[in-house]
Amino acid sequence: MSRPPDVTRRGVLRTGLLALIALPLLSLPRSSRAQGTPPPPPPPEKPEERLDWFKSLSPEQRAEMRSRYRRFKDMPPEQQQGLERRLQRWQKLDSPQRERVRGRWQRFQKLPPDERERVLRNERRWRGLTAGERRRMRQRYERLRRMNPEQRERVNERARRRRERTQGGTPAPRPGRRGPP
Repeated sequence: MSRPPDVTRRGVLRTGLLALIALPLLSLPRSSRAQGTPPPPPPPEKPEERLDWFKSLSPEQRAEMRSRYRRFKDMPPEQQQGLERRLQRWQKLDSPQRERVRGRWQRFQKLPPDERERVLRNERRWRGLTAGERRRMRQRYERLRRMNPEQRERVNERARRRRERTQGGTPAPRPGRRGPP
């Protein structure tokens, strides 16, 4: 018995990949879905069941998934791999973790453009740090977090004075320490 043309192995795999790529993204709130189009249910694990699942989606959901799939296929391979890694991490999150991520994303979207740019700039800086530098930053943050407000204010004031002394990109020597030879 032959299969209908849309139930070929390639079609089922393509639909599975389409679901893998688009479904987690579709579950994020979006202005177009604010009009009442609910996110689709998760795709079935078995590839042979994915075609029926895809057909069960509303025309809007299918169109959105096809659009996202085309955008994915148009990405350079490095971007595709990065997206696949992020999707794998997303799928490992439990429901409360996903809600926190969604909440952070929604808060980020509401920021003024200059504040969003500042956040993105800090993110790029963070990614540029070595593992050791990130570890030290986390330790400093934890120490700062444990301080009482007065201690924190003293640390912040010292940092402000240090920034003010910094001229032309060359940091001033720290108090009690000698400068460069």
